[in-house]
Amino acid sequence: MKRLRLWLGMIGLVTTSYLIFDPAERFALAWATFTEFGPYALAALALVNLARALTRSVAAYIGPGILATIAAIVALRPAVSPAQVTNIAFAVVFVGAVALATSAVGGERPWTRVMWSGRVAALNALRGQLRAVAVLGEIRVDMLGSQPHGQPVLTAVAFGGRVVVDVPREWRVLARPPAGPLLLVRESGRRELPDTDGHDLEVRLIGFGGALELRRS
Repeated sequence: MKRLRLWLGMIGLVTTSYLIFDPAERFALAWATFTEFGPYALAALALVNLARALTRSVAAYIGPGILATIAAIVALRPAVSPAQVTNIAFAVVFVGAVALATSAVGGERPWTRVMWSGRVAALNALRGQLRAVAVLGEIRVDMLGSQPHGQPVLTAVAFGGRVVVDVPREWRVLARPPAGPLLLVRESGRRELPDTDGHDLEVRLIGFGGALELRRS
């Protein structure tokens, strides 16, 4: 949470410093620059993410596909009115506020990737509330070297992205039904031991247009 606040503060400082003197002209210049070079940057980012998340799973194409779609829209329709830009800005601010509110739950350890694909290693001792957030990207949480304590709960938040969790083959995982539209939960690999009462890890999926994959190794 401290890191998130630090990044938000830095972005706010840079933005306000840029717009402080002549905000209308500077905003118009920034938007013109984005419509000219932005589609190529988004397309390149989509290709890099797809290469980093190269897999047979169709869910890996969700984030890069949305990025490529945005790039195509901006490239084909660069003449967007200021009113449309304002509406988009309000939507982005609203989504950011929601993401910030959901990530501010006390006692949680968040792992977050925005428009990027990356891997993180979980702590050796898993306990309490955990959170993995993927926005237009992918995050892979490696729990192969972890030990659960007191039935931890992992909340996977996916907005046009994919959350992949690698768990030991013998773990008992309780995957709750996804909360939200256009969400997918997949599990690969089989347990070496028969199912018994209780579970080692509970996983919940919330968001929109995302996927959660549990891989047993």
